[in-house]
Amino acid sequence: MTNPKAFKRKPGPRTERLLGPISPRTVGLDDLTVTKALVLGKDNLSQGLREAVRVAYDRYQRTPDVTPGTTTDAQPALPAAPIPRP
Repeated sequence: MTNPKAFKRKPGPRTERLLGPISPRTVGLDDLTVTKALVLGKDNLSQGLREAVRVAYDRYQRTPDVTPGTTTDAQPALPAAPIPRP
């Protein structure tokens, strides 16, 4: 009888639900950003970056548009003081 080889799981990118395929990217990050992303991702840099981008994008979506002609809940700015003329 032959001894069947144990099934070995291949490591690879693990996708989150609703993300779709993952492709490798190159980004430049400073040491502090890498440290923060590692904390967010529980020692997984890619996961930490995805979490940071998700939070930032959600915050961006909640900010009101400030384009001319749109209404916002923000109070209008005070008019500028007149420039004194000698």
